[in-house]
Amino acid sequence: FFRMFALELNRFYCSQKFAKSKDKEKLKQRKYRELYALMYKNKLTTKEKLDFLVYKIQLSKNAFFTDYIVYFSNKDSLKEVLDIKFGGNFILMVNQLKSKEIVK
Repeated sequence: FFRMFALELNRFYCSQKFAKSKDKEKLKQRKYRELYALMYKNKLTTKEKLDFLVYKIQLSKNAFFTDYIVYFSNKDSLKEVLDIKFGGNFILMVNQLKSKEIVK
């Protein structure tokens, strides 16, 4: 959910509407309110947790969403390794990675 919103937020920052705006902070806050409303509407969390999340996002600004983009950016390369090097066999990959850790 947050990754999707982070990517949407990134597209929004690249948009002409945002680039030409004189009040970028107001536009960002409106976009954040959309996220909160969506989370509340879809009952993704409790009101208390949502309030804390709002606080956390306001403190970290875009870093909160950037973390999700960075975290998931390696997802495709990991799948590639799984498919190519281990023929899609997840257990084989995990066991080989475990054995390498023990050697270190």
